[in-house]
Amino acid sequence: MPAGTVASSIVTNPPRVRQLAEGVWGFTRRSPVGGVSATVLVVLIVVAVLAPWLAPHHPNEFLKGKRLLPPGREFLMGTDSLGRDVLSRVIYGSRVSLLVGFLSVAIGTAMAVVVGLTSGYWSGKLDLVLQRVVDTLMAFPPVVLALALVAFLSPSLHNVILVIGILVFSQAARVVRGMVLSVKENAYVEAARALGAGHPRILLRHILPNIVAPIIVVSSVFLGHAIIIEAAMSFLGMGTPPDIPSWGGMLSREGRRNLEMGPWLALFPGIAISVTVLAFNLFGDALRDTLDPRLRQG
Repeated sequence: MPAGTVASSIVTNPPRVRQLAEGVWGFTRRSPVGGVSATVLVVLIVVAVLAPWLAPHHPNEFLKGKRLLPPGREFLMGTDSLGRDVLSRVIYGSRVSLLVGFLSVAIGTAMAVVVGLTSGYWSGKLDLVLQRVVDTLMAFPPVVLALALVAFLSPSLHNVILVIGILVFSQAARVVRGMVLSVKENAYVEAARALGAGHPRILLRHILPNIVAPIIVVSSVFLGHAIIIEAAMSFLGMGTPPDIPSWGGMLSREGRRNLEMGPWLALFPGIAISVTVLAFNLFGDALRDTLDPRLRQG
């Protein structure tokens, strides 16, 4: 390639970092609330990743003579009835909540995409069978179904992620199926079929790319729901084990039992759950407004 062509390519094609920065700035300018919520989520992710370096103490360290100390200069969020630093446990709890949220939504969404594509594209008896399975899962209240499945599988972090993934699947599969039913009637799908394209090519090259944006939006909203379900399960004693700090477990094991003597034990984990879920919901709304061409302004 001539040197002039290389130079021209470098000039006309900005670096990916610059493109990413411009995209982030454009998203923030169109939706300031979405930008703020995205910033909060980035901070939460950084805190979760850097928890061993940010936490003042180990989350399960028993500090002698430091039981039920109120928030102060030494312990910013106080200590619990066993002398453990609440701030350290809240920081480490972000790891559990974000891990459960992202992995369960990834598992549930992947299952929903496979079932939704299959069900919506082929329809017929296959669609009838798959949708009855989805309807059966949706007939149970999410927390009740989650508790029943975890009781059957035994409480553990891996089982909690799997169970919440099943709940996400039951909700997202209907959404994906509806989008596939709409997209497969478009003219370009009929044209691809008329040109002899096979079913895998039509699904992967013509239908799936056109439903990715709505799937991303739906997944961002499900992240908040997954965190709430994990917190509820941990609060009821069917979530993460006691040796793994989680926000829901802190509310149940320490906050509820010491509500009068140590209200801060429930206050700070509750604030962490509320802020995280609110940030995911606001970010999902902003993402929908950005990715959905029908809702774009200007």
